[in-house]
Amino acid sequence: MWDRESMTKGASKEEDPCLVFTLGQETHGIRIQMLREIITDAGMKPLPPPGFEYCEELDFRGDRIPVLRLADFFDYSCTPDGPKSVLVLGVEGQCFGLLVDAVKGVWNIPEAELKPLPPLATYLDPQYIRGICKVEGRPVFLLREDAFLQMREIASFHHS
Repeated sequence: MWDRESMTKGASKEEDPCLVFTLGQETHGIRIQMLREIITDAGMKPLPPPGFEYCEELDFRGDRIPVLRLADFFDYSCTPDGPKSVLVLGVEGQCFGLLVDAVKGVWNIPEAELKPLPPLATYLDPQYIRGICKVEGRPVFLLREDAFLQMREIASFHHS
């Protein structure tokens, strides 16, 4: 089990602790400030009502939470079979999840190393990408957490 305090220890104000994970052949990251827990995808079911084509639901400590299948959402067709991880995020008391292929670890990414999304990356919607950087020589697309706040609306609707 991961511990947010130990992961962020030693990070300066100029660095963002980010969880790095894979989706298909791409590497992505998200700031860990909203991250509550990392769990397996066991027991996920399609999320009713229809219209949320990239969503599933998962029992998380007795509550049903919506989970966005991030690889499908970004239209990555080459994702490996097998178990995946759910990043459980929390905003203002509501939780939702992002389904990812594999968690790689946490890196402190200096804000100065974050670059804008290059124009050649036309397959990614810039409204969901905060910027790009390199981690261990590989490009990492950092997600905009605020762009996924629509999941809160799905969670509210789902629990009503």
